[in-house]
Order: sequence, then structure tokens, then C-alpha cells
Amino acid sequence: MRNLKRALSLALASVMVMGLMVVGTGASYADVSSEQNQEAIEVLQEVGIMTGDENGNFNPNAKVTRNEMAVVMSNLLDYRVANYKGTSPFTDVPSWAEPYVAACYTNGIIAGYDAKTFGGSDSVTTSQAALMLMKALGYFQYQSDFEDDWQFATIKQAGKIELFEDVDSGVTEAMTRNDLAQLVLNALESGMVEADDDTIKVNADGVIVEAGKVTYNYVTSDKAYARAISDLQPTSSTSSTKGSIVELGEKLYNGDLKKDEGSDDFNRPANVWTYKSSEIGKYADSAEQTWTVKVTEKALYQAVGSAAFDNYDWAIYQNGGLVAEDTNAAPHAARDLAIAHSKTSSERVLTADKGVLTEVFVDSDKETVVLTLIDTGVAKVTKVTGDEGDYEVTVSFKTKVNNGAGSAYTPDNKFTTDQKFEKDDIVIYTASVSSGEIESLAVAETVAGKVTAVKNADYATLDGTKYSYNYAYTKAVAANGIGTGLYNLEDSVADANPVIDKEATLYLDAYGYAVAFEGDTATAEDYLFVKEVGTVFNSEPSAKVVFYDGTEDTITVDQIIDGGKSYDAVKNGGDNSTTKTVAEKTIYKFTKGSSSYDLEVVAEKAGTSATVKKDVPSISATGTANGQATNNNTVFVDVENNNSWVGYKNVSSKTGADVKLVLNSDNVAEVVFIYGNFTSDADAEDYIILKGTGYQAEKDKNNKTVYRFIDAYDANGEKVEDLYTASETLAKNAKKAMYLIDKRDGDDYVQTWTAKFDLKSNAGKAAANWATAAKDGVLTLNTGITFGGNAKKTFAYDDNTVFVVVELKANGDVDLLRTGDISDIEADTTRAADTTGVYVMTVDNEYDQAPLAETVLVVVPDDKGITEGGKDPVVTTDGSVTVGLTNSGSLAMTITAPTIDGKDISGWEAKNVTVKTTLTVDGKDFAKTVSSAKDEKVSLGATLSSLDDSALPNVAISGSHTYQATVVVTFQGMDNNTYTLTGSSAMIFS
Repeated sequence: MRNLKRALSLALASVMVMGLMVVGTGASYADVSSEQNQEAIEVLQEVGIMTGDENGNFNPNAKVTRNEMAVVMSNLLDYRVANYKGTSPFTDVPSWAEPYVAACYTNGIIAGYDAKTFGGSDSVTTSQAALMLMKALGYFQYQSDFEDDWQFATIKQAGKIELFEDVDSGVTEAMTRNDLAQLVLNALESGMVEADDDTIKVNADGVIVEAGKVTYNYVTSDKAYARAISDLQPTSSTSSTKGSIVELGEKLYNGDLKKDEGSDDFNRPANVWTYKSSEIGKYADSAEQTWTVKVTEKALYQAVGSAAFDNYDWAIYQNGGLVAEDTNAAPHAARDLAIAHSKTSSERVLTADKGVLTEVFVDSDKETVVLTLIDTGVAKVTKVTGDEGDYEVTVSFKTKVNNGAGSAYTPDNKFTTDQKFEKDDIVIYTASVSSGEIESLAVAETVAGKVTAVKNADYATLDGTKYSYNYAYTKAVAANGIGTGLYNLEDSVADANPVIDKEATLYLDAYGYAVAFEGDTATAEDYLFVKEVGTVFNSEPSAKVVFYDGTEDTITVDQIIDGGKSYDAVKNGGDNSTTKTVAEKTIYKFTKGSSSYDLEVVAEKAGTSATVKKDVPSISATGTANGQATNNNTVFVDVENNNSWVGYKNVSSKTGADVKLVLNSDNVAEVVFIYGNFTSDADAEDYIILKGTGYQAEKDKNNKTVYRFIDAYDANGEKVEDLYTASETLAKNAKKAMYLIDKRDGDDYVQTWTAKFDLKSNAGKAAANWATAAKDGVLTLNTGITFGGNAKKTFAYDDNTVFVVVELKANGDVDLLRTGDISDIEADTTRAADTTGVYVMTVDNEYDQAPLAETVLVVVPDDKGITEGGKDPVVTTDGSVTVGLTNSGSLAMTITAPTIDGKDISGWEAKNVTVKTTLTVDGKDFAKTVSSAKDEKVSLGATLSSLDDSALPNVAISGSHTYQATVVVTFQGMDNNTYTLTGSSAMIFS
């Protein structure tokens, strides 16, 4: 899979120029494939000669005007067109094109129809464009070069240097952008020349007479840049005495643009282009013959010829994987495998048949034959990320191409593209064993209808139209096929056929052959888990169910289908000939009707005391679920917490769980429902950091009152705007801490959570968790944190580890939350005033002895004013502030007995007492400060009692609002140390 390349930015004169030259989003265009001159188009885009439009299209069939040709030539030759503005002699050139036309005219590249007429809106013909390009190469520097007919002379010279190779436009026809791109690339690969002027020129009384003929010699050089595109050396006269011919592309780009002979990812002979050491692409050579139908041994022999059959070295590749090659020990191993019977045999060449792209390449210089076969697989899009023009598509493979050695091959399931795909798209793909990646991806074409005929592993007829199977779907994997039948997308079954007299949808490959179908479905999306059965409505029982994506709903059940027979669903009363009980803790396949569901009984595996481990592709349990395999496509559903994961590498580890699962046709778990009282290793999304305790009441879509935390952050330090709870008590009792969410309800609202790390009292000398070492990629803690069932103190970290840093104020309150790095951690064997609190939240693999930390919480104390020996001059502790609403409609505040380290200090004598009260109303702060007389000794408890109400800001109470009061009490003790007490509380009025 080629990485998307960004085109060079071009400074353009106007909107008109941009119509030709707008920078595309990547080297691949939506309207360009191998059917066009893709190699030329993408090379020219990369070096900035021709690019696509703002919609990501190249418009290969659009005609090119003479004005636009001037733009192409100016970009090719890197003219600084601004310097030529206003110098064109032509009167019919629009202002946007004038500098380009002027530049080309001044440098002798173009000419007008006459002294004043350029004809820029006319289409440029192939011969006109060729003449411009050959002038750039150094030809046609003298009038005598044109002989009697400039067009004939142009065509003649272009033919000599093969400038028209792969150009389809006739010499007098208007050029398309597709053909112009090829013509320009051919010029870049052509040798430059210099004139050997052996002419006689006589100028007598204004009459010029020329005689003789100009000879053009190749420019050569022994410098490295002259071998960047080709190292061909001349066999005739040159302008120098040694070295390789200098191609135009070598001269213009000083060797930065390179072309090498190599292979593409399917091991087809190919040109490999790079620019400034970055690969543009690999472009397969033109094949001697291409087929997507049956290839007989006779047809292959005729394509390669007798010399290649008798004398050349052969190699065969399937999907980029080696099938066979001639060796010294077996000089005709590959040839005799391809043509196993005779030169005139009608037998098939390997799997070269319907839908298998078969190509043969013959190189008479190297005396080699390469035979390649490319299959088509089927996949389903499971995820699409990115934005316009740069998408990452994740797929689930339904069928896998062959590796050329009789085994199915699984490439990387992510594909980068500038084309938009949708989740759940059924796509066809090609993949390379050589690259390990998906090489092409496209939404499959479909046909639908009633199945009227089927031949096993051969064809299906829909509404009278016969659709042959792609040949790879008629051969077993061991025979280098994909399977003996189509893939049934609905039942997740391979080697299947549509059912006669049933409606079906066939999915076709790029050549019109069938590769998959939909009939009776059975994928993870089609299952649900019944948690409990509830009230009966109109004789239909209700059931609380969880779907494959973790969403929960209450449904009514109409029918239970078992063994193809339908029964009325009942809550209880037993099963009989007409009714069947909806079973709790059971997986069903479901069909949704207009108002109720039908549930189909499926074969499920069950287990208790189960362990589901991340990165372990099987279930450990007591019961039939024990040892059942899982894979990258298995869907795991946490019934209790309404979460789901795709793939065993992504699931959160569980122990002590009950599980129910169903298998696919490969005896791999399709979906696993996890329930009961189990323990779970935390994922990053389970951690929440409350920087502040503010929240506000809102109404959800069901008009239910919920409470949104307004200062919450995730384990990566990102603000979380949608953290809700339906419990006002949970919201009120929240504190500034790092929480682990234990349980969410069906609406994804927090039901219960545990404060794992208090932000205000877990740094400095009070730190409970800190680092004893933090350098050289190793983080060691003073106490263990449980991962994978074991307490671990030592962790690795790398450049991808996220450090979420909380900085505290002098009073112990949270000042700042940011992301940082390992340098934010103060490590020591003992706690000190500047000790940072450290807590590892998530790791890459919890079963590693020293897991790689993914997210780490770091709490940094404010250690300003710390003195050695004696007490710290600043001590922060929590008081308690309660805000209530009186009958008069005003706020009143009470302060409980102040404490330090849990001891009541109400009787302390103090001086310089200051009470700062901040009232936050719907996020807006109102502050008031009240102080005792300077240096006056007062009773701390009595002073607070007298100051509290007077310290409250005066704010009117009305309507629906959220209030939060924060109190900071600062005083000087008799030991001359300064102390700070804090407290806060919140309330919602509606």
C-alpha cells in the first residue's frame, strides 16, 4: 500500500490557472487508475508539473488548451513567470495566462499563429505539444530543422526518440490531460541534445539564406546525476567524450528524480520512481499479455514465444508470493509448472481463470519470463478514521487470498486512502504477500434477485442471469484457491452457495464474477444477549438485552424460532408445541420487526469462572467455552458495563466471569458476551481525572435529569465534555481526584466509581504513591499497582507514554492540568516536600513483568517557601463547607471545626486570620475576603464562627442555577508558621 504523497504547493496566478493546477490531496486520484497513464500522472504530480483539482480528480479526459500548455511548460522548465509578466507580444492572451505564455515565448518554446495572435483557447495538438517538448530537449533550434513542413519534421523527430510511446492521441488531434502527462514523462526520460551547427548563413540586403544541416548530439556526463533515470550511453556523437546520456529529468532535477528497474508489490517487473529519496510509486511494466478469463497452456506459449519458452528463466508469483522459479538445480521448474502438458494444450495454467488477473512479462534483454496471478478477497469495513482526502480504513477479512504456497494469507487490515468508505461497506481487495498490506480496495458491485439455479462452486443464476464464480472461489486453499464456494456474508460461512428460490444479493469482483453473497445472516451484529425477562405487554414478554456493540435496550419478544419452527414467546410456563420461554443469560440471533423482535435459538458455548486475557486468543473457563479460540474479528461484549471490543488484542482483561459465545464456521468465537461478578483490568477510557468538582444539571433525550461534570479529563489529559451521572449523590460527593469508573448504566452514565488517587493530598510529604526512580526508560514506584492480577512496581516508558501532570497551588488546590514528560517526576527513595505523586493508569500488556506504561498521572506539589528542619510553613488540609438555601432565599454558609491531620484546632490561638470566600454561579466567580485585625490574637474557632456568614458574597438567588462555594482560611499560628485550610461544596437549584 503506497503512502499518500503530498503534492508540491504551487504559487498560481489566478483561479483560471488553478483550474489546471490545484494541488491534490495525494498521489492517487479518484478518477485515475492503471487504465490511465497512472505512472506519468503521479510522477508529474509529485514534481509539481501537473496536478489535480480541488475535488481530488485529475480529469484525464479533459482537453488541454494552448494557454494551459504554457503553464505545463513553465512548470516543467521552472520558469520564474512573474519576471515575464507584461512581455507577451500577443493580444489575445488572458491576464492569468500571460506570464506563462510570455515566459515560453521568450525562451523559444512556443510561437503564435502570427505576430499578435497566440490562439490560447484552442486545444493544443499532439504535434504542437511534442514540438514544445523537443525544443526543451534541445531540438529545433534552427529554421532549417523544420524543412518544408514543421508538423512532418516534428513527427519524424518524435518518432526517432520514441516520444509518442503510450500516447494515444493522434498527431493532429487535441491532447487530453492523460496523454499530455505521458508525453511529458516521455520527454523527461529522453536524452538532451546540443546542436552542432554546420550551416552557412548569408544575410544580403535583408535577405537571409541558410544552407547545410544541423546535427544534434547527445549531452553526456560522467556525474552521478546523469544515471538517475537511465545510465544509457550513446553510440553516436555526443557533446562530450564520456559518460551517460543526460535525460531531461536528470538535468532539471539534478538527480533528485530517479527511476530504477525493480518489482511492484505483486513482483511484476516495474519502474520504481523516487523524488528526493521519497518513493513516488512502483508501476508495473506493460504486460506481454493480460487475462481475466481462462488461460490455456497454448495461449501462454503463444504470448511468450518459442525463444522465451526454450531459453528464458521463468518465475511465477501469486499475490506477490513465490509459487515457483527456475533454478540451476531445476532449470525449468517454473516453466514446466505453468505449461505442464504441452505448448498446444487446452489445459488451464494453474488457477488462471475467471476473475484471476493473470499477466505475463517477457524481458528479452534479461531473458526472463515473469507470470503473475492476482486474486480478489472479500472484506467488511469496520472502522473509518481521518478526514477528507486522508482516511484510514480498517476491515474485517471475510476471505483471504492465497500466499502462492497453498495457504491463506492475512495482510494488515488497515488501508490508507483518499477515497471515502463507510462503516459496514462490503469491499473487494487485493493484497500482497511481499508488502504484507492491502494493495487495492473498492466497494463491491452487487446484483440482487431470486435465485433460480445454482451449481456448487461454479455459478448462480439470479432472475435468469447467470453469474459465474471467480475461479479462486472454486478451488480449495491447498490448491492455491480461496475456497470451494462463495462467502455467505449473512451467516459468516465460507464455501457456500445461495439457496434456490430464495432472494439473494451477489457481490462481484472488478471483472463481474461472484465472490460473496447475502442470504440468511449470522454475524456478530445479528446477536443479542438477554439479561433478564420482565413484564408481559399484550401477551409479549419484555426483555432487557445487550447488543454486540454494548448498547442496552428493553424490547418485546414476539416469536422464538428454534430448528426452523416458530413459537410464541412467553416469560415462563415452560416450552410446548406452541410456546417457548425467553431464556435469561442467553444469546439469540434476532430479527427486528416494526414493534417487536423475533429471537432465534443458536448453538452457544458457556463458561463460568472464565478468564479473558488481552492478547491471548482463547477463553479459559469451566464449561464448554473453555479453550475456544478467538481472533482479531471476535467481538467481546461486557454485558455489565455496556462496553465492546473487536479483537482479542483489544479486549479488556476479565477474571472470574461468566461467558456465553457463538462460533463461526471456522470454529472461532464470533461474539463473546461477558457477564456476572467479575474483575476487570482498566482501560484508558475507564479513568477520569476531576480537576474541579463542579457539575450542572441537564435533561437528557428522555427528559431525565442528569449531572454533567464540567472539569473532567481523560487518561490522556484531554477535556471530557460528556461525562454524566444520573446520581446527584455521586455528583455531590465527587472530589478532586483520579477516578476509576467501576460501572456505567445502559445510557453510559457513571453509576459507581472509585477514587484511586486524591489530587490534593497525594504529593509532597503526604504522597502515598511516588517514584523511587524515573530515568533511562524505567519508572519504579514505592508501592505496587495491580495489573494482570499482580502488584507491579517497575514499568517501562517510551516516547509514546502520556504523562498527565497536575500542578497544585500553595494551598493544595489544583492549579493546572497539562501533559508533560518524565522530567516532571521528582524521584527519590523517601518523601520530601517536592515529591511528585505518581500513578500508572494503563499499560500496554498487563501480563508483562515490567509493563510498558501507556498513561501516567503525575501530581506536582507547590513547594515554594519550604524550609529545612522544623515544620513546613505552609500546610494544606480540608475543612468542610456546607451551603444551604434558607427560607428567605439567600445563601448561608457554615464551617465545621477546622482540623489539621484529623485533629480539631478550634481552640488554637491565631493571628492575621483571613477568610476568602468564592461563590461560583453557573461558572462565574464572586469573591469576598474578610480579615481579623492585624497581629491581634484571636480564637480560631470563634473567629471563623463570626466571619463565615459575613464572608459570603452577596448574590441574588433565582431560577435554575448551579452554585459552588469555596473557602480558603489562612492564619498565622503561635509557632509563626502560616497555615491554610480549604473547603468547598456545591448545590443545584431548579
